[in-house]
Amino acid sequence: MAAPTTANGGGAMVNVFDGTRNPYSDDAAILITARDGNQKVQSREFHAKPSVFFKGLPLFNNFGDDYAFLAAADGYKDAGFFPVKLAANVDLIVDLMLIPKSNGFNFAQAKWSVLGNARRAFKDLFANGATDDEAATRYSALEERGAILGCLLNITTAMQQINLPQKTALEYLKRIIWDDQGEFAMGQDRRCSSLLCHHTSPLKRFCRISRHLAGSLSKILSSADQSAKARQRPSRSG
Repeated sequence: MAAPTTANGGGAMVNVFDGTRNPYSDDAAILITARDGNQKVQSREFHAKPSVFFKGLPLFNNFGDDYAFLAAADGYKDAGFFPVKLAANVDLIVDLMLIPKSNGFNFAQAKWSVLGNARRAFKDLFANGATDDEAATRYSALEERGAILGCLLNITTAMQQINLPQKTALEYLKRIIWDDQGEFAMGQDRRCSSLLCHHTSPLKRFCRISRHLAGSLSKILSSADQSAKARQRPSRSG
């Protein structure tokens, strides 16, 4: 194993956030662990502030530079990230999110009345093919089912962050076709199918994924709905 050096050691700023994506501010101190690629703990201390800068971390010029940063606090699920490849004279940023062990859905910033300002593309997609009142009623019904809306927002948020040559993955989806049971398929931009024949493999993979989503997203949401209903059932005592 190469001898470690700290003269120009690695540096990392670890930022800890809560479930609202704001800096962690609970009373419980944060236990942050920095462990190198040789599985040796270089730092393990409690911190009162959500942002901690680690400097002079040993470097090995091999896999030992692949650090893991872990965060833990009472009442929260542990969080961590690996690998964080440190290098001399380079300060990296590591963002970690602590989720409460006891939690629930909060759609305060995703209400139908504010969705147009917060995520206009989402509202346009969810409302396409319906009047605003019909779309609002359907969206409110999803909100009451918790996990269903959470799943839908997670998927659409992820697709909005997939950048393709001309636009994002979400922009290829034009309409949600709802049925009476609350399940749906998705209408896809025809250009996605034509692009499948003329573009590179990453885009081909997206188009296959997009068609797969259109056919199976309702099953995902149905599964989430069943899980939510199961949690709501009263347990039977023996």
